[in-house]
Amino acid sequence: MRQFGVFLGVWGGCFILANILGAFVMVLSGIKIENPDFMTDPANADTLRLVQVIATFFMFFLPAIVYAFICFKNGWLVLGFGRSSRWVLLGLSIFIILASMPLTDNLGELNKAIPLPGSWRTLFDNMESTYEEQVKAMVNVRTLPGLLTSILLVAVLPAVFEEVFFRGGLQGLLLRWLKSPVAAIVISSLIFSAIHFSWYGFIPRFMLGIVLGTVFYLTGNIWYTILMHFVNNLVAVLGLYYMHINNKEITLQDTSFFPWWSGLIALGIILVLLRVFWKRRNTNLPDEIMDEYSNPFVNRLSR
Repeated sequence: MRQFGVFLGVWGGCFILANILGAFVMVLSGIKIENPDFMTDPANADTLRLVQVIATFFMFFLPAIVYAFICFKNGWLVLGFGRSSRWVLLGLSIFIILASMPLTDNLGELNKAIPLPGSWRTLFDNMESTYEEQVKAMVNVRTLPGLLTSILLVAVLPAVFEEVFFRGGLQGLLLRWLKSPVAAIVISSLIFSAIHFSWYGFIPRFMLGIVLGTVFYLTGNIWYTILMHFVNNLVAVLGLYYMHINNKEITLQDTSFFPWWSGLIALGIILVLLRVFWKRRNTNLPDEIMDEYSNPFVNRLSR
C-alpha cells in the first residue's frame, strides 16, 4: 500500500510537470492554445511532436523509474531491465505480436458492433475523428526523414515509455500487492487501454495488454514486451506509409483486413507460443528496500 502511495505521488508530480513543460513549449512556439483547431493544424506538427515526447516521458517513463528506485534495492531489475534475453524468445515475441493482429482486428470489429445510445455513439465518433486528424497532423510518412521520425515517435518511444510504466511499474506493483498474476495483468491492461481514450479500440488494446502482461509476468524481462509493442506500432506506421505510396486515403478507421475465423486461429497460435514462455518462466520477485529494515511501527522501547 505504501508503494502504491509512492507510485501515485510520483506520477501526480510528473503529470503536473509534464503539463507545465508542454504549455511552456507551446507558448514559446507561438501556438495559440485558445484556437480549438491547434491540435490538428499541420503548421504546429513539429511543436506537437516535441510536446508528445515530453508528455510520454514525464507521465510514463520517469514516474516508473523514480518509484522503482525509491522502493527497491535495484530499480532496473524490478522494471525488467536486469534479466538476460534469449534470441529464441525475442523471435517468439515477434511471432506472438504478429499472430495477434487478426485477433485484434476481429475484436476491433466486435468493439464497433457493441450497441450504444445515440448520444454516446456521436461522442465516440467525434473523439475518433479528432484523434485521426491529430495523428495525420503529427505523423508524416510522405518523406523518408518523416517516416523515420514517425517510427521513432509512434513506435520506439511509446514502446519503451509505456511498457516501463504499465508492465514494469504498475503490473509489478499490483502483483506484489494483490498476490494474483491474473488480477495484476487484467487491471494494468484495463488502465493501459483506458488511458488511450479510444472506445473503438478499447477491447483490442485490452487484449494486447493481456498478451504483453502475460509475457512480462512469465519472463520478468521488459525487453520482450518493448519489442512486441514496437512491432505492433511499427506495423501501423508502415500501413500508413503503404497507403501513401499507393495513393490511398490515409485513414485509421474501417481498416478491417481479416475474416472472423482468422481470429480463432490467431488465438490458438498465441496460446501455443505463450506455453513456450511458460516453460521458461522466471517469476522471482526482486528484493524491496524494506526487506533490510525492521517494522517502524513496532515499539522499540519494549524490546
